[in-house]
Amino acid sequence: PTQVVTREQMASFLVRAAHLQPAAEHHPGSYYFPDCDPASPHDDDIGTLWEAGITAGCDDGGALYCPDQQVTREQMASFLVRAADLQPAADHHPGSYYFSDVSASSPHDDDIGTLRETGITRGCDPEGTLYCPEGDVLRDQMAVFLARAFLGY
Repeated sequence: PTQVVTREQMASFLVRAAHLQPAAEHHPGSYYFPDCDPASPHDDDIGTLWEAGITAGCDDGGALYCPDQQVTREQMASFLVRAADLQPAADHHPGSYYFSDVSASSPHDDDIGTLRETGITRGCDPEGTLYCPEGDVLRDQMAVFLARAFLGY
């Protein structure tokens, strides 16, 4: 439970939680991203995640997936919003409105706000003023985020 979630593990968590099905012409992640290992147990799920439009990779050009990189809390927000098809509130505010440590220039700012508005996160500090966007996501924390996003807990 205290191990950090990697991007390849995140793919498998999301495919299972969202009951995602491979595309009709499915390819594993190693087909789309040269840094994915065809022998990895997560390779098929990475391909499914790409085919569902939930990931475009880890770099600006979308050429890499970075399967062994640790998932940050801000990346997790975008993964969850896309995979669970979470909708922002009618009076939506970005994450930087709620949390003082979220940058308004972050590509994850809107998704962090959506997680806050849907009750999936209250932040990383007792006061609820910080989100810790660059912090790692632990497996036990990911279980809670998945339960809230997909099961409504």
